[in-house]
Amino acid sequence: MPRRRRGELSELIHRKELDTHRGVSHVGARGGFAQVHVALDRSDISRARLDFLQEIADAGISLRFVKLTPAGISFLIDQSDETSVRELLGALGFEFEMLGHRSLVITYAPNMRDEPGLIAKIIRTTIESGVEVGQVGDMHDRVLLMVASDEADKLRLLLESRLIEVGP
Repeated sequence: MPRRRRGELSELIHRKELDTHRGVSHVGARGGFAQVHVALDRSDISRARLDFLQEIADAGISLRFVKLTPAGISFLIDQSDETSVRELLGALGFEFEMLGHRSLVITYAPNMRDEPGLIAKIIRTTIESGVEVGQVGDMHDRVLLMVASDEADKLRLLLESRLIEVGP
């Protein structure tokens, strides 16, 4: 690979920054999940979480969107695994709540953490919509909102209409 001069590298970086779209570029929705909240022994919550996660791994269950809570753990599973997870957790004696028909509404924005206020604007718009949100997660390029599947399109369309800028 040829060596670049300092000025060339700076110019490439600057050009890349200009080529990168700022703000929200796309909003999508993905359904087919169930949300599970599991209450664990709080006297040694770390040990309880480790034991629980080992049971899940041994059963071959795939977890998504895992959140540690003060009272235990919550996560998403594929809705197709709902019956087997319900049976497993019941057989192991775990106290849990399972909510089916969940979707993730995903708001994409490159380098969103570098845009002050953008994540807050996405979440504020979501709260103003009246759609109940079960969990929120973010990455460098997206915010994920877990909602009831029958509300996902409503929220997706609202976020698109309020956050995607058309033209310069």
